[in-house]
Amino acid sequence: KGGMKGSSEFFAPLTEKLMIYLWGTAGVGKSTFIHVFSKALTASFQRFLNPTMSVDIVKVPLNAMTPDDLQNILRVHGISDWSVERVIEQSLVKGNVVLLHLEENPESLETQAIMFKLVKKMED
Repeated sequence: KGGMKGSSEFFAPLTEKLMIYLWGTAGVGKSTFIHVFSKALTASFQRFLNPTMSVDIVKVPLNAMTPDDLQNILRVHGISDWSVERVIEQSLVKGNVVLLHLEENPESLETQAIMFKLVKKMED
């Protein structure tokens, strides 16, 4: 039910979060895909839902931080901070959609697992 066959058709957006995992060596176009995807989503949302709606990208370079660093930037720490959670919240309040771009996973699988759990915990 729902869909986007035409402007007169009913559109029922997803109510659950959608996760996409892109993997590839450096330079294959993962970040480019994120930017092109966000522009395509914005164009579709503006055409079919709301002409002022956009898709914002929140980019977090995981290879430049430890799990403790990530934990510190994910959660809100005060009224006017720049945490990932606050930036996402501000986009959603404006009626926009957010792509959380977790870039450059660390090499250690254990560290990747810890960081993924921290991000999942932020969603709750």
